[in-house]
Amino acid sequence: MVIFFSIFFEKRNQTKIILCGGIASGKTFLACYLFLKILLKGRHLYKQDTNNFILGNSQKSLEINVLGQFDKIASMLNISFLPKYSNTSYFEVDSLRVNLYGGDKASDFERFRGSNSAIIYINEATTLHKETLIECLKRLRVGKQTIIFDTPNPDHPEHYFKTDYIDNTNTYFTYNFTTYDNALIPADFIKTQEQLYKDSLTYKARVLLGEWVASNDAIFTNVNLVSNYEFKAPIAYLDPDCSIGGDNSALCVLERLDNKFYAFVFQEKLPASDPRVLNTIKTILENLNVHTLYIEDRDNTTGQDSITKTFTGLRAHMNHYYRIAPIKPISNKFTRIATLIGPITSSNLSILDFSSKSAISDIYKYKGDGKSDDDSLDSLSALYMLLTLDKRALKHILLK
Repeated sequence: MVIFFSIFFEKRNQTKIILCGGIASGKTFLACYLFLKILLKGRHLYKQDTNNFILGNSQKSLEINVLGQFDKIASMLNISFLPKYSNTSYFEVDSLRVNLYGGDKASDFERFRGSNSAIIYINEATTLHKETLIECLKRLRVGKQTIIFDTPNPDHPEHYFKTDYIDNTNTYFTYNFTTYDNALIPADFIKTQEQLYKDSLTYKARVLLGEWVASNDAIFTNVNLVSNYEFKAPIAYLDPDCSIGGDNSALCVLERLDNKFYAFVFQEKLPASDPRVLNTIKTILENLNVHTLYIEDRDNTTGQDSITKTFTGLRAHMNHYYRIAPIKPISNKFTRIATLIGPITSSNLSILDFSSKSAISDIYKYKGDGKSDDDSLDSLSALYMLLTLDKRALKHILLK
């Protein structure tokens, strides 16, 4: 089967390949086999500075996930395989060096900065940091510039790897595998999995069939994204972060049209006072014609706090006027966010598809356990309550 796929890919001359699917479906073994065959076939292209490498969640995970696979394949092909471990792990196969890098942090790309690569293999692609993956692609400058991805259990349908890579069918060729495709998996293993999770259709879809559906633990499993709504006079809510590397600064814009709600969400892991964030918020307020900006201020709702003064100053230099209203949430955060379950589940609340990808991702990941990033959801829920609750009900939730 592996050899068949190798011939299949070779005949199609595909150089951007994604192997996606369920657990134990054989996709990692196939990815390793394809990587090795292409590596050996193109060895005449490699110069002294050619850095062909494998990128995974961490060096340790790569040593566990792929070194054993390469050892088996090298034995099959009757070629030498020599793993080596140092501060930078690598192995040599048939005298060719392949480096192993971790990539779950934005700064991890510095390890292969300046590299020229002919072939790269990405293991567990959905666990990597988005920026590291972008930098990785820039290293493909030699030969046919081949990259092979494999993904672990699929995440929610708005994960950046799904929207930016798998759905980009003009560039990437995706092949889906299920656990049932692996003829070497004992039937008892699959039977046990089916029995354990017979009441969890989401688990079977994600883990065995490799489908991109929201987690069984997620509260919001179906976010309705739209692309063609034009705001008339919406309101906005800013949940500002005040420190670098802390929470997100989240700005939500919301408008009601009959019984439907339309939202735009922006978030950035920077203080709201950062010039880059301020400039983006300024553009959003102008382009979406926001008429009232609510600013979350837990200490002062009189307009004397620094963040409110910052936006008052920003407004003074804009061509667009909007009302500024400091506001203080006084109820339990989960209680506020729970008000969104109805409108999101029923698709009465739609989110513009050019909203921040990280915000959409956070909505799918939200479990209500206090461990999820919920800044955008909190801002969105505040706006929803402002548009739907009467003044008496609002007094128990928000102070203006």
